[in-house]
Amino acid sequence: MYVYGGRGPRPLADFWCFDVEASTWSEMPASVGMSARFGHSAVVLDDTMLVYGGYVAAEGGLTQELWSFNFTSDAWTLLGPRTTNFDEMGETPYVADPADAILFPAEIPDARFSHVALATDAGMFVCGGAGGATMRQPLDDCWLFDPSAKSWSMVFTSSDPTARYDAAAVLLVDPTTAMPTIAVFGGHGPSGFLADTQFYHAGHM
Repeated sequence: MYVYGGRGPRPLADFWCFDVEASTWSEMPASVGMSARFGHSAVVLDDTMLVYGGYVAAEGGLTQELWSFNFTSDAWTLLGPRTTNFDEMGETPYVADPADAILFPAEIPDARFSHVALATDAGMFVCGGAGGATMRQPLDDCWLFDPSAKSWSMVFTSSDPTARYDAAAVLLVDPTTAMPTIAVFGGHGPSGFLADTQFYHAGHM
């Protein structure tokens, strides 16, 4: 199990690995260019962990940043948005090659936190969350990040009662068809707390 950032109670920027068999924690390399954050999401795809969004304490607001960590090279990459290939302190580069980043102009999700994210063979799905000017507006959209193309695409946007943040989500796979379904439960919507379950068929999105 990998854990990046969070708050306890201050925002954190450390990276840890829990070995289930040994029941031990070990610290992983953090990025010199990645600010402390919480309310973000993280998924593991093959040999890479993707970290998206969250509240960035240093900027006092929400972020659209998408970072990747490669478990083979132990290197962090800022996929985007970005303005430079190197960290501002002039130390270890966190983007060594412009080809490793999202090419702009490109459509990307609005900044958010407290969303849900799940990994499938297609990439990383990001659904809902809180955003907007107040940072408390429940969001109703779903996005897919394709790691091979390094691009975002909107899967859908709807309306109440789909909009929510602080929800829980799990990926369900039909054993006969291998069709992936994202199940999202509860959270906080425009009218208050929710107790419903929404199902999104990832294979048809």
